Amino acid sequence: LAHDRPLAEAEAARMRGLVRRRGSGTPVAYLLGAKEFHGLEFQVDARVLVPRPETEHLVDRALNALNAMDALDPDPRRVVDVGTGCGAVACALAVRRPEIRLVATELCADAGAVAVENIRRLAPGGRVRVVRADLLGPIASGGVDVVVSNPPYVAQGDPELHPHVAAHEPAAALYGGEDGLAVYRRLLPAASRVLRRDGWLIVEIGRGQADTVAAMAVAAGLRVVDVTDDLAGIPRVLAARPC
Repeated sequence: LAHDRPLAEAEAARMRGLVRRRGSGTPVAYLLGAKEFHGLEFQVDARVLVPRPETEHLVDRALNALNAMDALDPDPRRVVDVGTGCGAVACALAVRRPEIRLVATELCADAGAVAVENIRRLAPGGRVRVVRADLLGPIASGGVDVVVSNPPYVAQGDPELHPHVAAHEPAAALYGGEDGLAVYRRLLPAASRVLRRDGWLIVEIGRGQADTVAAMAVAAGLRVVDVTDDLAGIPRVLAARPC
């Protein structure tokens, strides 16, 4: 803002360091240590994927599902966020719906530590419990109202993935095997196991994956309710329920 004030040497040195890192492709969110998502500011670093605007559609669709369930039964809902990363989806849901009981699973201990810190700041009071787990492994059968997840869905070697993303963001949060669908193959049957009969599975999907993931959902004993496009017109969020 003070464009005519010369930088002090310490300021200039810090700026040069930031510019060099940005020039090498380091995401701005990692340089700042923060990223806004669904109206909340999250602490982020290289241990976690940077939250994307597209994932806000996942949160909105989950909130819609919770509202629809409330119209039939006012009891507090049990929600599981699978692969929570920095905790963006879990925190957004907990802030908008403070009465829900939410478990956030995360296999990576480093990512889970980031989620715990964000939850401590944004959704305190034990409303969100972080569990180190592979997908839905420790979740009991038949008692979950909503399973929500933004799983890794980029195919290995995908030429459309920006080189800076591939170089700097955690591979485990990006890649879903050779075709990008490896996690869905395990997640959809697991979700079918833990969901109540009137529950919801809501997952983010990648470009061109809607039909395949929908067929996988049906094979897992789910019926697809709808697919929501993102603001670029790409099918981005699939919602399904037990048959």
